[in-house]
Amino acid sequence: MKRLLFPILIFWMILPAGAQDFKDQLSLIRPRPENCLIYGPIAIDKNTLVTDADVSLLDPATHEILEKIVSDRNAWYLFSVKKGRKLALLIEKTGLFPYYHEFIIPGDFPESSLEKPLNLPPDLKNTYSIYYVPLDTIAGRKSLELISQLAGFLLKNPRIIVRFESLGDSLDPVRINQMTSYFMERGISLSRLTSGTSADILPTALMIEVRTGSEDLAGIVSPGIQTLSDDLWTIQFAASRSTLNKKSFKGLDPIHEFKGKDGFYRYTYGIYQTREEAVQKLSVVKKKGFTKAFAKTAGSIRKL
Repeated sequence: MKRLLFPILIFWMILPAGAQDFKDQLSLIRPRPENCLIYGPIAIDKNTLVTDADVSLLDPATHEILEKIVSDRNAWYLFSVKKGRKLALLIEKTGLFPYYHEFIIPGDFPESSLEKPLNLPPDLKNTYSIYYVPLDTIAGRKSLELISQLAGFLLKNPRIIVRFESLGDSLDPVRINQMTSYFMERGISLSRLTSGTSADILPTALMIEVRTGSEDLAGIVSPGIQTLSDDLWTIQFAASRSTLNKKSFKGLDPIHEFKGKDGFYRYTYGIYQTREEAVQKLSVVKKKGFTKAFAKTAGSIRKL
């Protein structure tokens, strides 16, 4: 069997990407007990299959690429991963903005394989607009939240650069400097923050348009992978049997409302990638008088 299996694997490695079929190869691979095969189709909004995409397996702590393949003719991917280890997948294809997904296969997972389809959001784009009050340096509430989400996205995708484009008024340079300072405070290198136009944007560049006007009329759209998903952190500062009005929040913004199965409305402040980031902001909330505020993931709040 060993003599037969080796030529089969060599043949798989030299096959053109379009001719590969990972589904047929599943029966040929026997992972070690501590490993698990993950596989499945990649699609956009469950409808459009994503074939010939670069699929990278990453270490999210170091962003090191552990393995890289090309999705096959059926839009499938296939990796052997270590159980109990936090890993990430990065999907890249011309015409689409990179999609990043972190995951962990539990250490006690009993099976040797796991089908894990990847459903990419339909709004994978690389251009976002930040809206300001005309002749002012104050961004709108939704825009401020979007800036925070984009910072988290950039931290998870260190190869992506930012291009700022001025489409507002004479205060755009000041606004761009403010955003640059904020991104740097979040840990993003200055070398990744540049100015340019949509005409010279690169496939690996995220374009941020600086605009003036009403963000409500424009319809702010956040990055598909940076919505308030279950694994993101937030700060819970209030819970009530009835809804609270805006004055109760004492100027905190952005605010998220969760309606629990137990009948309570829970209110949280901010969106953070890690518990550490949320804890650092706890003092801001407690200074407003919410002394019992604490950090929690959105997923754990939704379960209540």
